[in-house]
Amino acid sequence: MGNNISKDEMESLQDSTQLDPKTIKEFQKEFQKHANKDGDITKEAFKKIVMSQCVAGGKSEETNTTLTNYVFKLFDADNSGKINFREFILGISYMNNKAKPSEVAEMMFRTMDLNGDGSVSKMEIVEVVKLNVQMKKFEQQRTSNPKLKLSDVKLGINEMATINETSETLLRCLDKDKSGKISQDEFVSAAEKDPKVISIIESLMIKPSSSSSFSLSK
Repeated sequence: MGNNISKDEMESLQDSTQLDPKTIKEFQKEFQKHANKDGDITKEAFKKIVMSQCVAGGKSEETNTTLTNYVFKLFDADNSGKINFREFILGISYMNNKAKPSEVAEMMFRTMDLNGDGSVSKMEIVEVVKLNVQMKKFEQQRTSNPKLKLSDVKLGINEMATINETSETLLRCLDKDKSGKISQDEFVSAAEKDPKVISIIESLMIKPSSSSSFSLSK
């Protein structure tokens, strides 16, 4: 997609994102500031943006890598290792609660499949739930401590117990064949059949308190 968005593409983006043309064009301008000559944002470039704006460094490389990989998967719909503008705007619409339910289900599965093997395990669920709790605590504490790093946020015994309990509940809801792993079909089917399931899962997904955190503005 070049500097100009065709009428058909704009209509398609509006339908998929529920965003108005002016907002879409504003996000396109921000996107282009960081896109390469092919019109994409690479994984490394995107991770640097997320690190600089959302975690600002940090002592734990493992925590930061998990977070940036997680957020990148939210945008990289085709697992190409890069993000085009359509993928970017769909990710933005999700964070603004404007994506279609079917797209939300696909995004949720993609981001929870941390190792990219096509299924979601209990450990991956635990990792995502833990990261969600840590991010929420981080955003709450950062209001009084702007220099706080994500890796500085520690979770207590009660919080870890809640994380494990939530993960077990989610696994029971999704793992219908009791295999210990959740396929994409199981995941999407459960979300489509029971609105409560998708509501629970979506509540666990990491969403910055404001989409401006991911506007790509520096």
